Amino acid sequence: MKGIAFLLSVTLFLSSCMKEQNTIAIHPSSFVFGYCHACLDNRVPPDRCFLFYEIKANQVYADSMRLSGYPGPEVFSVVPLSLTKYEAASSLINNFPVYLHNNPNTVYGNTDCITHWTLHIQSTENGQVKTWDIDHDTASLPVAIRAYVAQMNSVFDQMIQ
Repeated sequence: MKGIAFLLSVTLFLSSCMKEQNTIAIHPSSFVFGYCHACLDNRVPPDRCFLFYEIKANQVYADSMRLSGYPGPEVFSVVPLSLTKYEAASSLINNFPVYLHNNPNTVYGNTDCITHWTLHIQSTENGQVKTWDIDHDTASLPVAIRAYVAQMNSVFDQMIQ
C-alpha cells in the first residue's frame, strides 16, 4: 500500500511540475498600456477617449495626450503616480500571458476605436518594441488572454479612481 501511495504522490508531483505556465514576469525598460474608444462609455470623462500609462523605472506615469489621437506618439507626465497605482499597474508586467509574449505585433479581434474599445500594449525590452492591439470584448479573443484582458480592465478602474 505504501508503494502505491508513493507512486501516486510522485506521479502527482511530476504532473504538477509539467503544467504549462500561462503567465510570466517580463522585464521591459518601458511598458505602455492603454485604450482608445469613441467616448460613448461613461466610465471616463468625455475628454479621455485615449488613456495610456507607462511603467518605467519602477514608476507609473499617466499620459498627457488629451485628444491628440491614436495611434500617435504618447507623451507622458514627468510626475509619477502613487505607489498604489504603480502596484496595480505592475501586475500587468508580473502576470503577462505567455501567449501574448510568444505572439508579438498582433491584432486580436475588432480593434476599431470608433465602435469598440481597443486595448493597446507596447513593451520595449533591449531596444526591441513589441505591440499588441486587443478588442475589449473577450468573446472573440483566444482563451489564453481573456483573463489578462479582464485584469487590464480592473487595472484601468483602479487607475481612473
